[in-house]
Amino acid sequence: MKKLSIIFISLLFLCSCSTSGDIEKGVSLKNTNKVIFVSKHYSGYEERHIDQVIRTLEKYGFTISSDKSDSEYYLNFMISAGATVTVNIDIMEKGKKIISAESSNAGWGTVIARPVAIAGRVDSAISELDELLNEAI
Repeated sequence: MKKLSIIFISLLFLCSCSTSGDIEKGVSLKNTNKVIFVSKHYSGYEERHIDQVIRTLEKYGFTISSDKSDSEYYLNFMISAGATVTVNIDIMEKGKKIISAESSNAGWGTVIARPVAIAGRVDSAISELDELLNEAI
C-alpha cells in the first residue's frame, strides 16, 4: 500500500503539465532591427527568472532596451502562480503578439513545491521560446 501511495503522489507531481508555442504567420526576424523593450518592473517570480529570458533573447541577436520608444519589439513576461502555475513569454510588435510561448502545470506539485514548479515551467517556456526564435530567424 505504501508503494501505491508513493506512485500516486509522484503522478500528481508530474501530471497536468503542458507547453505550447505559436508564431504569427509570415513572421521573420532575419533582417530586422531586433531591439526589444524589457520592463524593469516585475513581481517577485518574474524578477527571479527574467535574466533567463533575456539570455535567450540575446542568443538570437536581440538588444535589450529600457526605452519603449527606441524598441521595435516588446517583451511580455508573466508568471501566474495560483492553483495553476502558468508562464507566458510573448514577443509583441505594434501591440500584436507575434511569438508566444506558454507552459502550465495544474498538478498538486504546484502547491507543495511551488518554487520548483515555477522554475520547471519557466524552463519549459524558455525551451519553447528558443525553438520558436530558431524557426523565426
